[in-house]
Amino acid sequence: MREVGNRIYNSGRQELKEEKIKSYRLEKTEVLLTRKLWEEVFFEDSREFVDYYYLYKAPENTAFVRKEQGEIISMLHLTPYRIVLKAPEKKERNVSYIVGVATKEAWRHKGCMRSLLQEAFLELHERKEPFTFLMPANPAIYSPFSFAYIYERKEYFLNGGKLKKEKLVWLAEDSSRCISLQDNRGRTYTMRLANANDISRLSEFSEEVQERQYEFYIKHTEPYFRMLLKETESQKGGIFLFERQDKLSGLAVCALDGEEPFFQELLYEEEGRELMEEIFREKEKRKPIIMARVIHLETMLSMLASREEKELVLEIEDKDIPANEGVFLWKADRAYSSVNRLSQQEIPEREGRVKASIEELTRQIFTGKCGNPELEKAWQGVYICAKGNINEIV
Repeated sequence: MREVGNRIYNSGRQELKEEKIKSYRLEKTEVLLTRKLWEEVFFEDSREFVDYYYLYKAPENTAFVRKEQGEIISMLHLTPYRIVLKAPEKKERNVSYIVGVATKEAWRHKGCMRSLLQEAFLELHERKEPFTFLMPANPAIYSPFSFAYIYERKEYFLNGGKLKKEKLVWLAEDSSRCISLQDNRGRTYTMRLANANDISRLSEFSEEVQERQYEFYIKHTEPYFRMLLKETESQKGGIFLFERQDKLSGLAVCALDGEEPFFQELLYEEEGRELMEEIFREKEKRKPIIMARVIHLETMLSMLASREEKELVLEIEDKDIPANEGVFLWKADRAYSSVNRLSQQEIPEREGRVKASIEELTRQIFTGKCGNPELEKAWQGVYICAKGNINEIV
């Protein structure tokens, strides 16, 4: 446990006094100390899920907490993931997912969350992570910190009589069980629950499918799938496999602890598309679910590329991460990207500066539309990371 900055924050209502409220950074088993607050605030989570989180997930995370007289009154967890961007060549970086943001009721609206976010931003910027992301309960809480929606979740439900919830539950109860399904062309597939012996196949299959279908995605490594198996078990579901002639054709990540099956992710080869579309139907209206914000400007820009040779002078505003503020020269083409901060002596020599906030830049990178006409025009030809896959996040 390491004490971090103990600033006095004023939210306009009440100050958090430096001598009374202290911030700490927790690692590994220290993160388990936050369970009491998690259970108090996220009381809707099942006991099975909380057990899973604190047994398997929390020890891998970093947490920032604030304490009052030794009691944790506020917390924020950082979960590590590996992100892949194709722009157009694959580039990988570590990123962190912000989760478990919670404050005891008596301490809400007093600056606790602001202080924890600022500590997390400093940590992630020191790690040179390109961006961070979260799934907001209320987007209005995070918009003031330059977070913007970048991702809409695909939601699926069972499409008629080919597969019933009861059959999913039956399969989830015993990984040795399987059923046969035929698509409308008479091709036969076997459906079963994945187990630990399938992890290597799952990782290879997911990488192949995602690389073809998405512009950016969470890398589905073997440790990722080991954790996902534990998570879905805690939700009385699992990862269901669809195989044809011993070849993996698709997978469905499913939670069964609600009234209806919840499918967090579907991945499938083109050959298996017909069967998957017969079994599952996507809801017509997608729901914005993931917000993000650029953390380390130079790292983020260095991961991007342009269809044509590009040279931009960007004047960036970032009130929460001062190290991102300034004037930057970004040069890029299909295979090359470099970013340099311009000194005060160099700036007057540069014409055509594009002014943008860090939120506008985040929107532009991940959606291609930011509401800043100057930036949108300057960005023409740059590869956009709009088609992504960042589901089943905890």
